[in-house]
Amino acid sequence: QDSYYLSLGVDIENPNFDRLARDIQLDIVLKDKEGQVITTIKDKLESLDPGAIYHYGVTRKIRGNAVASFSATAKAASHLKLQTPIMKHIALSELRLKKNGEGMHFSGTMTGKYDTPLRSMTLHYQFLSATNKILGGGSEWVLDGLEPGGTRHVDSKIALPIEGAKKVVYSVDFDVVQLLEE
Repeated sequence: QDSYYLSLGVDIENPNFDRLARDIQLDIVLKDKEGQVITTIKDKLESLDPGAIYHYGVTRKIRGNAVASFSATAKAASHLKLQTPIMKHIALSELRLKKNGEGMHFSGTMTGKYDTPLRSMTLHYQFLSATNKILGGGSEWVLDGLEPGGTRHVDSKIALPIEGAKKVVYSVDFDVVQLLEE
């Protein structure tokens, strides 16, 4: 009917170089060409390292007018005094990006470099052009976590082909308190 898929990516930066941001509320406001709000995509990030950039991606079904512009705001509920980044010890390798007529398929191998298990996490990714322009993105929940030094295959699909996608960047989000509990 009057619904369509929209894929977008937003880079979220923690401007504090001595504080880890916690419980970050993200609001992405979608507007039509008249400037009227179509909808607001609300999400939450658990933790963002000092001075880090988080590559957030989302693909959603939208109802209403065509999106002409969007804006994003992020607000942390609290901060933890910290200067050393601790969220960057999960790596993706063997990345594969495939486009078919109906959508995009992103896969890879996730490897944890922590000495404690992580119960759950969210992987966000963005599709980039050859000139690093953000073209869209998505996310995948990893509900069964990751063991210390463990690996797991990640497989994510979105129902929208992204024309010109040549690269993928990603970020992983989890509650940093998990690292302190063991």
